[in-house]
Amino acid sequence: MPSRAATPASPRPVLRLPRAALLAAASALAWGCRGPTATASASSPGTAEAACGAAPTLFVESSPRLLVTPAGGAFLLLGAGPLQAFGRGAWSITYAAAPDRSAAAGAVARQRLGAAADILFGTYQLLAEAEGLDLVSVTALFGAPGERGLAEQIWYRRDELGWKATAPLERPIQVVPSQPASVGRELAEEGGAREIAREFLLDVDHADYDAAWQLSSAVVKATFSRAAFERQLRALPTASPAPTRQELCWSFPATGGGFIPGAELEVWFARATAAGGALEAVRLRLDDDMTWRVASLRALNQT
Repeated sequence: MPSRAATPASPRPVLRLPRAALLAAASALAWGCRGPTATASASSPGTAEAACGAAPTLFVESSPRLLVTPAGGAFLLLGAGPLQAFGRGAWSITYAAAPDRSAAAGAVARQRLGAAADILFGTYQLLAEAEGLDLVSVTALFGAPGERGLAEQIWYRRDELGWKATAPLERPIQVVPSQPASVGRELAEEGGAREIAREFLLDVDHADYDAAWQLSSAVVKATFSRAAFERQLRALPTASPAPTRQELCWSFPATGGGFIPGAELEVWFARATAAGGALEAVRLRLDDDMTWRVASLRALNQT
């Protein structure tokens, strides 16, 4: 992992992780100082300090998601979505780091903060590039829900030399937003859903639309005709001659209970296409017969 700059005004190159990026799933969030668009007056992440003199206002989605990486990392996402910053569009990610504010202090904590931010940036990088964005923000929240806390924000900016990151910008939070006390995990169910997602994509690669239809949820079959379903799949970006696909992450609503009928889980993949890198987001639904099936597929090409 690249070393971090000593000051917020000194961005440094960011290693492009092989798992290029994640998809648009998570949640919708807007982060900023004095509201979601206040930092638009700053010219760059390095000058955000001057634009953020007051305590920031943090907007998070009411339903957090748990995001899990193949390497075993798990992040409680409080929000992930587009916003305006420094006069242009950006992608922002906020996650709950620790219930103790003091966990943000110290050199080791800073290293962990940077490592976590690089993982989340690497997960969303391809999505940001596909959307034509050159700014990504990763914010870690420290503190117990309902109490005062700290926000540690790292900006990633792309220029002609690639992506660069600022050092963390620390801000007080007047009230840490509510979070689930615990998140239920069912590893076998998660693994089964991920396997269905991979199988569905392979069927699409091989133009086996009958098999893909069989793996589709009842909600899809109630909405689309078989012919319309196939037309949509044929319109997806063409795979490279020797397609390579890498799982980036999977995510689902953070609840205390297990999966019940109607539950959803989304899996993101990065792959090579004839037009370059692409992000594939497969959303699965647990149908009434307690079987995971595909509810939607989105593909975004890197720009």
